Amino acid sequence: MAVKKTRAKVKSLCPDFTGYKSWSPQKFHSQRNAMRDYLYSEFKASDMITSVWKWMKDNKYSALDIKKAKAATGFESINTTVSLYARMLEMGVPSYYDKHAEYWENLDGVSGKMRDINDFIRERVELAIESGKDVEEDEKANEGAKNVYVPTIQDRIRDQSQEACHAIDEWLEGYRESKKDFNFAGHFAEKSITQAHARKIREFYYGEYEEYLELANSMPTPQQIAKITDETEKDLAQQFRDGYSHLSKTDIKKYLEGLEKLITACDMVVEKAKTTRKPRVKKAPSKDKLVAKVKYKKQDNKYNIVSANPVEMLEAKEIWVFNCKTRKLGKYIADELLQTMSVKGTSIVGFDEHKSVQKTLRKPEEQLKAFKSSGKVALRKFMEEIATTDTKLNGRLNEETVILKVSR
Repeated sequence: MAVKKTRAKVKSLCPDFTGYKSWSPQKFHSQRNAMRDYLYSEFKASDMITSVWKWMKDNKYSALDIKKAKAATGFESINTTVSLYARMLEMGVPSYYDKHAEYWENLDGVSGKMRDINDFIRERVELAIESGKDVEEDEKANEGAKNVYVPTIQDRIRDQSQEACHAIDEWLEGYRESKKDFNFAGHFAEKSITQAHARKIREFYYGEYEEYLELANSMPTPQQIAKITDETEKDLAQQFRDGYSHLSKTDIKKYLEGLEKLITACDMVVEKAKTTRKPRVKKAPSKDKLVAKVKYKKQDNKYNIVSANPVEMLEAKEIWVFNCKTRKLGKYIADELLQTMSVKGTSIVGFDEHKSVQKTLRKPEEQLKAFKSSGKVALRKFMEEIATTDTKLNGRLNEETVILKVSR
């Protein structure tokens, strides 16, 4: 039997800054942007913020300063950008590069764009410390209240459940003689018993229920005890019978019946809560998150083309793409039933597999220039006028794919 092979997940590569001093300013700028994109794709902001606290510790900030920075809110808080830069330093990106700074300062209109990353982080950290300076005063004010017992939610549920059991205990004690039913529904409503309370009440009595169930089904008779040959087992059986000798079979049966009614009432509360509970509504992911894994080429200087934003592909009816490596121009058309396309992972979904085709451009520079100048009407026959064999599209995009045009 052939073993099915699964393709391993391809992760974006982390840029390596070894030997950066020999790089040109342009390469350094490109690699730093690549590192930023890598971190955005591979880490959450909550993961990267730990690098800020590590940076503060390495730069001799006190534990109290770190606590103040963590407590900061609003504009003064440690945001994603600060966390990103701190993680970049941690992963080997230089905080400052003379050639890079000189390059930017010599460009018109962008003077001073290059800064030392450490200076930027330090500036934001100082703001955060100042914003969180009340932490120390709050700690002193609350120091005396640390030892005050504050019941947890589970403690409150247990105490409320025990209070509701008082009336149930009285009813169980007299149920053998009175045989009077207990109004569980009314009692639970009066005590505001929820499914959490019902589970706790059931837990209180279930051990006793199992005990009386065993008594009803397994109480050994004197004749059965006499037939036991093992002395230890015989002694245990006799102790078991003697321990409940004060109860008749009728007493055991009636008490077990009362416990069964109690457990059934508790189960009903739990089951009712399940049927009336509102289903959890899953929050729809943001558009940026839906296209976060899409691989595409932002621009190509050889063909002078720039890609559209992948977000525009969501709910699109028509998508034109061009692969710069294979010179294939593709046209995705939405499925008639779905009417619009979307994105899943790195692929386009919801397209008509029969109508969506691609063709190789023999003179891509001229044909792409004509494509850019074509209007809506001309584009309808643009693909038909390309004299090459068409092939079907599979929806996958890669680093060589430029998203030329999106129509909704």
